Amino acid sequence: MKLVKLSTAYPAYLQKIYQSIPGLSDKPYSQQQEEIFADVFGTADFWTSALKPLGYDATEILANAEPLQKAWARENDVPSDGPDWFYHLVTRQIRQISPDIVLLTEYNKFPGSWIRDLRAAVPFIRLVVVWCGAPFSDHSVFAASDLVLTCIPELRERFRKLGFCSEHIDHSFNPSVLERLDPYTDSRPDFTFVGQINRPNDFHYDREKLLLQLLKNTPLTIFSPSSALGLRDEFMASLRIGAYDLVRLARGARIPDSFLAGIPGISSAAKWTGRPRMPVNRDLKEHLLPERGKKPR
Repeated sequence: MKLVKLSTAYPAYLQKIYQSIPGLSDKPYSQQQEEIFADVFGTADFWTSALKPLGYDATEILANAEPLQKAWARENDVPSDGPDWFYHLVTRQIRQISPDIVLLTEYNKFPGSWIRDLRAAVPFIRLVVVWCGAPFSDHSVFAASDLVLTCIPELRERFRKLGFCSEHIDHSFNPSVLERLDPYTDSRPDFTFVGQINRPNDFHYDREKLLLQLLKNTPLTIFSPSSALGLRDEFMASLRIGAYDLVRLARGARIPDSFLAGIPGISSAAKWTGRPRMPVNRDLKEHLLPERGKKPR
């Protein structure tokens, strides 16, 4: 049974690892992939390495690692210079493998229309599985798939109410990570949190409250990509908040929405259902540290 796992990584992470390993982008596809997976970012190759002993012929594709994907294209005589290299190369890779199952762990990048086109281009595909563990706005990717997996029981129920086949599966930990850690670090925090603190749509509202409470009572150290958010992000958020408040004042003055729709920068705010937030809680921001990356070799 052939399976392809299609994933992406944060662009900032990919930029960081390619900068930290000189000449990585010039190496063959297999060596680039090996270096990236050895850094154990996200789920790395954990899904495919766990499925292989179960009898699956599993392949991992890191779709948005441009140097990696273009190395594959060079080695397979596939053109990759066009602006649509992202979807073009993924489709060509999957067509070459002709899998029975495609597992998508990035539902924002692959809309339902692309999945339908992929199934038409690769008729060997019998099952499309999508992983979702965060808020979503586009249902099309789930409608075009056969099964939605999620680590959040509430999301599973939501998917089922929407008419999608969905099952709950918890996150897990790969013990091999422990073998790759350097035990001789200069400092070892006693208690850490590593992860995102997203404020839109109250998605991490409880997480934010918990972290603030823990900071008051424990020696918690927080590593988060949210630490990279700066003055520009705060300025843009302030503009959105100002636009939202202006719309509310205008409506209070009985100015019609049809008039607001013609004002640049305000028309979008007229559609918002909630007041935007600053990107990072001010009380939390001073405690955020950048996520630790791979040391230069």
